[in-house]
Amino acid sequence: MDWLDPLADLAVACYWRFQPLWDRMHLPAKRDSSTGYGQIFAATAIKDINYAHDAGIRALPVSAPLDTQTSMKKIWRKLHRDRRFNIQCVALCLLHAAAEMTGTTDFSALLPEELQLVFTRYNADTKKITPYGKETYGYYQTFQGGSL
Repeated sequence: MDWLDPLADLAVACYWRFQPLWDRMHLPAKRDSSTGYGQIFAATAIKDINYAHDAGIRALPVSAPLDTQTSMKKIWRKLHRDRRFNIQCVALCLLHAAAEMTGTTDFSALLPEELQLVFTRYNADTKKITPYGKETYGYYQTFQGGSL
């Protein structure tokens, strides 16, 4: 997170709070932002929940499938306010990223480069490892080793 994240969240919260007025006045609107512990967008969480539903993952945090247009407000608010839901969506996002980037969701079978691709995909829409993916892999290794 950085200092702009609370401002982005405020812009989204204001839009959803005053949506009818906002839309009637044709004001520019921010309908989504990365939010909560996992800094996840509602549109991303919706895609990940739908992926999990289609993949037969039973432990979904909300019923699926979801439509992005009609679910955005509900999902963004839940991500923003509910820490548990936010972290559940992070897990689904990582599963979706693993399936997309490597063809498997078995993290124990992934090579270091594949894990870096998965972590990269969590943060960016790219097919090559980024500094974020490398840095996150370093944290992953630390937690895997049980030392901080």
